[in-house]
Amino acid sequence: MDRTCRACGARLFGEAAWCGQCLAPVDVSPPAATRVAPAAAADDSGMLDLLAGLQGTRGTVTTVAASPSVASVRPAVTAPDTPEQGHSSGARWWDEARPGTPLGSATGAPATTAPAVPAPRPLAASAVTATATLAPARQANGGLVAVTLGIIGLNVVIQAFVFALGRTGRLEPSAGIRIGLWATWIFYAVVLAVAVGRARKVAFRPVWAVDEAQRAGIVGGATGLAIALTLIVLGRAATGHVVVDPRIAYLVSERSLTRILAAVALAVLVAPCVEELLFRGLVVEGLRPAGTKPAIAVGAVLFALWHLNPGLLVYYFGMGALLGRLYCRRGLVASLAAHAAFNGCIVLAALAAITGPSLTLTGASGVAVRVPPGWHMPTSPEGDAAGAALAVDGPSGAGLLVLRRDLPPGTSVDLNRVVDRFGSAPTIVPGVSVRPGSAHRVALPAGDAVEVTVDAYGHEGEVVVMPRPAATWTVILATGGSSRARRDFPGILRHLHLP
Repeated sequence: MDRTCRACGARLFGEAAWCGQCLAPVDVSPPAATRVAPAAAADDSGMLDLLAGLQGTRGTVTTVAASPSVASVRPAVTAPDTPEQGHSSGARWWDEARPGTPLGSATGAPATTAPAVPAPRPLAASAVTATATLAPARQANGGLVAVTLGIIGLNVVIQAFVFALGRTGRLEPSAGIRIGLWATWIFYAVVLAVAVGRARKVAFRPVWAVDEAQRAGIVGGATGLAIALTLIVLGRAATGHVVVDPRIAYLVSERSLTRILAAVALAVLVAPCVEELLFRGLVVEGLRPAGTKPAIAVGAVLFALWHLNPGLLVYYFGMGALLGRLYCRRGLVASLAAHAAFNGCIVLAALAAITGPSLTLTGASGVAVRVPPGWHMPTSPEGDAAGAALAVDGPSGAGLLVLRRDLPPGTSVDLNRVVDRFGSAPTIVPGVSVRPGSAHRVALPAGDAVEVTVDAYGHEGEVVVMPRPAATWTVILATGGSSRARRDFPGILRHLHLP
């Protein structure tokens, strides 16, 4: 009598003990089989349950509890170790697990049903949050643009306060620099606290390095160095001298170790870390879901506004865009290294400007003077400097003026009478007074003169009056509270040439 294979349904001939189709042994007294409902064809999770069942008891048929979304029972079968457990080693487990096929009919022992496996539980809220942090493109920026604008507004308030304090006329430039320096330290501390606090609240994290951190740092540092050197060379070619950042130049102009270390710490360490975390790590990263280019552009605009220099908005925008691009391609370590390297070159250029050789400056009417490094002629003289024969800017806001007043023919000036006049009339003009006992005669290479210490509207200064046959020359030093300017003044007078 013809028979059929209970495993694959193939027709069997004679007394064959094996199926020629699936190689399953033929059992004349098949055990009771456990049938399972076929899995929903449209549900892909059935295959996952099937694969999971392969890790269960070998050679058994397991009834698996359905997940909440699928109300069906799915089998989990593994290949048996020996033909006696199920079928030959050449049989296919996916043939046995085919929905609608009797499972266990190809085995020599009745199938058993294992305890049901509990359905998977929903993810906890903490697990969902942890998963969300891996996908920053799906997270909101947490109002970072508004926060950054608020920080820029705070910077405006601080700078306006320092500026107003200096405009009172009672604050020496050197003291203003010290106040501004402390205000900058405090401001950066506040910004760092805000940035770190905001970084803990947003669902994303700044990208430290896209690939190897060391490689990204080297690439970033080399990029910042190349840009800085290019700008320095172009600036020197255009102006004939090294162009430096005026704020850095003011800070290091005293050539004191404290000021130099403060400049290095602020420009090379604090500013790059705080600004890169805020503008690239938070603003650009938070806006990247809207597109990389718009995120870089917004970050660059905020970076330009941050520096509060309307004349250099385009320059700072370009620098912000370049650093933003570097961040997106290499990570925060690259943009930070580029920023630090660039600022480091600017500090070195400022230090080179105040430690180089002395300069000879020439003014109107044949006036010339040799000054120490760091002293220079202003690019656009204003006020009294515009009418002076020579105007020179010095460290920490100090200034030097050389004035000429023509004398009538045949007029001579007695220096002793000038000393007596300064002593008897301490107030030269309203707001300008002579320090008592400071008037004295000095012998200079340019001629004999009278030197006196004055207080002009609350600012300390030195005045030297030098009569000549046709004119009286007056040299005025506004120290600006700079100790270096006071030290340099005697050497400047010794190298002063008058016609």
